[in-house]
Amino acid sequence: MYCPKCGTENPDDAQLCRFCSWVLTSISTIAPSPDAKTSGLAITSLVLGILSIFTLFLTALPAIILGIISIFKIEKSAGQLKGKGLAIAGITVPSATSYGTSNNDRNSDACTFQSQNDSPETGLCYEYGFSR
Repeated sequence: MYCPKCGTENPDDAQLCRFCSWVLTSISTIAPSPDAKTSGLAITSLVLGILSIFTLFLTALPAIILGIISIFKIEKSAGQLKGKGLAIAGITVPSATSYGTSNNDRNSDACTFQSQNDSPETGLCYEYGFSR
C-alpha cells in the first residue's frame, strides 16, 4: 500500500505511514483517482520538447530532464498526479528529432565530388534525384 500523502510504500496491513505517519486506509490501495491533477512538469516537458524543434534544440535538454523528473513524481504520487504519457512524449520528441536531423547531415555530404578542376560540385546529385 502506498501512502497518499508522501508516496512511500508500506506493508498492506499498516495503519500509519512509516515515513510521514499519515493515517492509512484501504482507499490508498485503489487505482489512481479519476480527478487526479495533470503534472505541470509533464506538460512543461512536452512543450519544451516541441519547442526544441524550432529553437535549434536549446530546449531539448531541459525537456528531457523535466520529463524524467515528472515521471518519478507521478509514480510516487500514488494516483494524485497523472500525465506520464505527456512526460514520455516530452522526452522522446527532442530525442527523435535530433536523431532525424543528424542523419540528414550525414547524408548531405555523400553527394559532393571533385571535378576535374578540383572544385567541389554537386551536379550529379541533382541529376539523380538526390538533394544536398
